[in-house]
Amino acid sequence: MLDRSDLTRVIVTTDMEVDDMNSTIHLALYLNLLDVEAIVYTSSQYHFQGDGVHTLAEANPHWRTKGVRSYEGEKIQGPDPEAGKLMQYRPFPEGWIERLWDGEYREAYPYLQANAEAAGEPLFPTPEEVLSHTYVGNVAFEGDVREDTPGSDVIKAAILDDDPRTLWLLSWGGVNTIVRALMSIAKDWQNTSEWSSVQAKVYQKVRVMGVMDGVGQDNSWLDHGAELFPELKMLRVPFSYGGYVDAKFAQPDSIGLFKAP
Repeated sequence: MLDRSDLTRVIVTTDMEVDDMNSTIHLALYLNLLDVEAIVYTSSQYHFQGDGVHTLAEANPHWRTKGVRSYEGEKIQGPDPEAGKLMQYRPFPEGWIERLWDGEYREAYPYLQANAEAAGEPLFPTPEEVLSHTYVGNVAFEGDVREDTPGSDVIKAAILDDDPRTLWLLSWGGVNTIVRALMSIAKDWQNTSEWSSVQAKVYQKVRVMGVMDGVGQDNSWLDHGAELFPELKMLRVPFSYGGYVDAKFAQPDSIGLFKAP
């Protein structure tokens, strides 16, 4: 039986677009093969909850969302200039992940555990464990990094702890909750003599997977993170987000279905 400390350590951030819902269900079937430190709700240009007080423009003047006109039949090139008036945008169902853990995952858990035991694999975390590792991050507005949240706090703590494993931060939605964690680290350490060693620890430990270069789901990395941690390693697919036609041509030739031209 493998020790869970030997497993790849990850934190998932998600904006709860339907593709992410599917991915979360898929992830549930492999929770014994990854050490999932946390799953964190975040916002994106496609989903944000609002805070009941501010508009998008007040929270983030550098938005990318095409707003409601994009699905009302208008062709919007680039960000919608009217979207700054939005107080929320396609809010996702709060508590969806928790209901998955406490519902379908709890029902499947005995069978998942039995299969893992039979295969000599690591055991699955209990429903209670995954529930306790689910957090709300920066969900109010696209690219919102105005304040620390439980989600950004858990990312910050994981980055700074003494676990020697690589920490994979997976940006399924907007990257702003990850960026807020990095900003908070900088706020604590940037003006101290230990800043260079803290930066070095981040560079050595952290890998971010997502689309971070301005063609992704918000601009928070370019606006706030890149200057603080310019050498942070980012990994992304070699095609645009949502480029499924391109994606099929990126598959290895051995698949036998699609071959790169």
